[in-house]
Parts: sequence; C-alpha cells; structure tokens
Amino acid sequence: MISRNEQWRAELNAVPYMTTLNGQSFAQAFAGVYRALASGGAVAAQPFFESAMGGPGSSYCAGFASCTAAVASRLRADILNTNVRRVWSGLDSAPGWTLGRTLTSSNPVQTLRVPSDVSGASSNYNGIYLSLGVFDWRGITATSNLTFSRSLGDGGTTQNGITSMDTFHRETDYRPLGQDISWVYNFYALYDLPFYRSQHGVAGRLLGGWSIAPLFRAQSGGPLCVGTGAETFGSWSGGCAVGLSRYTAGNTAHTSVVAAGTAGRDGNASRGGSGINMFTDPQAVYDQFRPMVLGIDGRFGNLLRGFPRWNLDMAIKKTLLVREGIGATLSFEFLNFFNHFAPADPALNVFAPTSWGVVNGQATEPRRVNLGLRLFF
Repeated sequence: MISRNEQWRAELNAVPYMTTLNGQSFAQAFAGVYRALASGGAVAAQPFFESAMGGPGSSYCAGFASCTAAVASRLRADILNTNVRRVWSGLDSAPGWTLGRTLTSSNPVQTLRVPSDVSGASSNYNGIYLSLGVFDWRGITATSNLTFSRSLGDGGTTQNGITSMDTFHRETDYRPLGQDISWVYNFYALYDLPFYRSQHGVAGRLLGGWSIAPLFRAQSGGPLCVGTGAETFGSWSGGCAVGLSRYTAGNTAHTSVVAAGTAGRDGNASRGGSGINMFTDPQAVYDQFRPMVLGIDGRFGNLLRGFPRWNLDMAIKKTLLVREGIGATLSFEFLNFFNHFAPADPALNVFAPTSWGVVNGQATEPRRVNLGLRLFF
C-alpha cells in the first residue's frame, strides 16, 4: 500500500541553513566548528561566520583571533548540543550581523513558530498475513494469525501533522514509522467445555456450563530512536543519533545491572533505580553514538528496536441453570492473566546519559480481575 500527499507540518520560521556567504553555507560552517569543538582541536576560520559577523572590525569579534573563534566561544554549548536554532538566533541578534532579520523570532520577537500544514508527505506499507481458524469444532472456535510487515514514510504517522525535522528537504525524514512492528502474532479462542451440558445432578451443576476464552498477543519491538538535539536542522523537531559502529547490543531487558560509568547510572539500585537496563554495559553502548549534526548528516539517524513483548488475557465463565430458561452466568475476566512484566522501552538520548537504557515502567498493566454476574429468566 502506498499513500501520497499526506499532511505534514512545515515550520516556516525554520533556520535557512543553506544561506551562503563567501562560498560557504551556514550548514557547512556549523559542521566545521562542531567537528573542532567535539574533537578538542583548534577552530579554523569559517568563511560564512567571518562574513556574517562583520569581519575583524566587528565588535562581536573583538578580542578573538577570528569571528569564527568568537562564535565558537560564545555559543560553544549550543553548538555541541546541536541547538541550531539557538545558534542562529544568537548570531542574528548580535552586533556585527550582516544578514539582517531572517526569522520572525529575531529582535524584535514577533512569534517563535509559524507552522503550516501542507500536503506532500508519503508512506508505504508492505506485509504478509497468514491466518488459520476453526469454527465450533468440538466446542472450540478459534483464530490464529501472523503478520510480517514494514511501514516506512516521511510523515511521522499518516495524517497526524508531525512537524518536519527538515522543512526544506522532506526526504531527510524518511524512516520506519512508529507503527512499524515487523512481527505480530494473535490467537484468540472460545472453548465451551462439552462436559455435563445438561447439568443434571450435583456433579452436573458444578462441572457443567464452563467456557474459556484466551486472548494471546506477541509482537517484535517497535522503532526506538536514540534522541539527539531537538533543533537538528533548525526546525522544532529532532532526529535520531548516528551510530559510530555496528550495533550489536540487542533489545532485551537485563536485571540487576550496575552501571559503572555515567551512562545509565540513574538505574542503579543504590540510587533508587530499578536495576533494569536494556544493556548489560550501558556506557559501552552509549559511546557508540553521537548527535546528528547539521552539515554532516543528511538523513534520519539510527533507529534501534524496542523490547518485544507478549501478553495473555483470559475470560472464564460459568453458567448455572436452575431450570430451563432460568439461571445465572458468573464471569471472571483476567487482564494480564499471568501478571507478566513487560518492560516499557527505555529513554535513549545522547544528551541525557544518566538515564541511558534505564527501564522505569512496564508496557502492560499489572494483572486485573473483573467479576461479573448476569441473571437470566
């Protein structure tokens, strides 16, 4: 299935990162400074910043070896945190800025956001569905189905108006969508026990009239984004971090994890954490990622997979016949019949290392029992 011209939200007040001065775009200049700061190396002069900030005679650049050095010093934290909008805003409100007003959030501030809902996004779904069922075979009616599918697109989720990460290039947002769960298995049934249907005698009253209805579901993990800066391309939406090496850590919840480094330490039991983490060595996995950086990366970053999960619900009913046409039905409905703990996906963000991979909740409710009584006559 292919869907086109879906609604998406463009940010008209996005940073015009393709703006070019002295033969260099803002995106290229940002990437050059980021590389230098991230590696701890010397910051080379970037033609864009030298021209945009007025050159050596500008008051903004006074006291620094270059205008680029001034930008790197004054906006160091925002550059390293890939806060592109804040960097741009810090420049266009500074003395020496040569480009004039470029955003409505510039001085004087009129508005921060100008979202516009337009068409043009697309998505696709491909899948195979297998199903097997029986109807009233020896008291059993059941259906079992298995689905394998992929769902990709650049609109976030169909028709939901997600703000684009990159207003100027839709293809940057192309990725597995939130509903892209590759494997889903469902089984549900109703079994009317055939014993003592007439319910004659004491044994019939006790052992007859029972029915069981299980509902089982299992699925593979959904897309899990390693979060990065929320202003990666100067809009109001961020991408996913970039993997520095092949990911091999899997998607299994591990108990009694003690984080030795900064990454994942909030989950340590000694700090009041759950002790459950997606990784046995959170720091080692955390070190495999870096933020998505304007001017370096041009597509949506790395997506992991969340935890697979399963759950069984159950309904058990007992119908007691007093005489023909008169009786009662007692029902027991179990949500999460086995009280199985299914961990919720952890928070993963390169700028929040202490919570890296930490499991703080569960994806399904604890066991709950609903009791019901129906009289009929």
